[in-house]
Amino acid sequence: MKKLLALAVSLAISITAFPADTANAPDAHIKAEIAKRGTGEKARVRITTRDNRQMSGYIKEAGDSSFVLATKHSAETTRLAYSDVSRVRGPGLSTGAKVGIGVGAFAAGVGIMAAVILSKCHGYC
Repeated sequence: MKKLLALAVSLAISITAFPADTANAPDAHIKAEIAKRGTGEKARVRITTRDNRQMSGYIKEAGDSSFVLATKHSAETTRLAYSDVSRVRGPGLSTGAKVGIGVGAFAAGVGIMAAVILSKCHGYC
């Protein structure tokens, strides 16, 4: 049982999620990300520009060399060139964050289960 607990803890510690480095991504990659999400109020995104500004909203329209980002609660729109954008993300958590939360919850469950089993064995384990 101790070996299983040690294996579970070491597995949980060794799994890490590395964020993708898109700082040097070509404009075609950004254009493909925008096209994949589509346009309209349901096409919500978080944008990071090359000068590290954070913007969020939805994609109102997308063209050949630029796209329009609109905020939901105001009439403000911003036209951004694909070359000015370094990262496009969806509105929710990244896959790496979701995996990390799942692994952490699993490790906590294994730890609690091991503690309960070890407290009940009274030295016979």
